Amino acid sequence: MKTAHGHPVTALEQVQESFNSFFSHQAFAQIAHSPELKVEYLARLHWLESFAVGMLKARIAHMPTRELQLKVARHAADEFKHAKWIAERLQELGYEPKTSVQDPYTAGVFENYPQIPWQQFFIQLYVAETRGAQDMTILKSYLGDDPGTRTLLERLLTDEVDHVTYLGVALSEEFHHNPDLLKQYYKTVWREKLSYLGAMTRIVSLYLSGNRDAIPSTMAF
Repeated sequence: MKTAHGHPVTALEQVQESFNSFFSHQAFAQIAHSPELKVEYLARLHWLESFAVGMLKARIAHMPTRELQLKVARHAADEFKHAKWIAERLQELGYEPKTSVQDPYTAGVFENYPQIPWQQFFIQLYVAETRGAQDMTILKSYLGDDPGTRTLLERLLTDEVDHVTYLGVALSEEFHHNPDLLKQYYKTVWREKLSYLGAMTRIVSLYLSGNRDAIPSTMAF
């Protein structure tokens, strides 16, 4: 198992990710089998994809090469396409996309993204895209009775894997030239892991306690 820096993950990282994986499987199994929670997840995903469009567009001009400018522009176009697909699926299910979301998880990952150097922005983006792809993969595995949403996630994942790949390649080259960037990478990774674990445990705890009506307002991942 390797990350963008090209080195095997540490034993501590593996333990933390095992906890995250356990709770995320529990949470997404519940989300998949609840029409209300599944729509809430899709609505939040639509908001995140829409948020990403503006964020990426704001960073295109700050990329150091024409090649990376084109990759980020393509990334923004993909996120716009994703938001459209998700909105269409929500409408098929009889729901409208959200216009705003209180999302402490995203706020905990993307920190000062308009001002930071592009390498740090790529670190934040890589961490978030990796987690998003993992979440979609987990949820997809529980959607055997919902081929429409499962097909949507499969379409999204095709692009998300490409995003993780190009970001990882760019970061690997930067880490090779500037090892100090690894400190920023690990700081972002651990902030994300802790924020994510908090989000997953809230969902599982509320579900097990029977307070399921409160879950939508706490879904932030």
